Amino acid sequence: MCIPFDDICKKFEPNRPPPSERLEFCREVKGCVFLRPILPMIDLEIYKRGLEYIANYTDRVILGNLRLTSIVKRKLGIKSLPKDYYERKTILEKYAKELGLIVYRSACCSNAYKHDVVCWNRCWEKGFCSRCPNRCWIRVRG
Repeated sequence: MCIPFDDICKKFEPNRPPPSERLEFCREVKGCVFLRPILPMIDLEIYKRGLEYIANYTDRVILGNLRLTSIVKRKLGIKSLPKDYYERKTILEKYAKELGLIVYRSACCSNAYKHDVVCWNRCWEKGFCSRCPNRCWIRVRG
């Protein structure tokens, strides 16, 4: 989901089930919320409130990037990502951790943690490791 609030999300994901339903399912299966894309036009404070809301349903979140294809650019009315886009994501990652959420940079890390295995993508070798409690970089030596 792009944002965990039904009213806002409906504007960007009109054909998807509302976030409230997806969050309930996430709680049932003890899943992880994939918050993607982080939209540059949504205020950072709204995303922070969203992370607080997500923390009521799960202890894990993936913060995904906005992939700017020509279709996405046209739909959002933007030509490029704002210069502070990745800084905003860093702020959200820090805030999520302050809330006690485990923050992943990719779905493979979340899946590895959930299934108690080493990440198949070996993110720690690529500099993209989430440094989650799974500690794949140590387990692989093991």
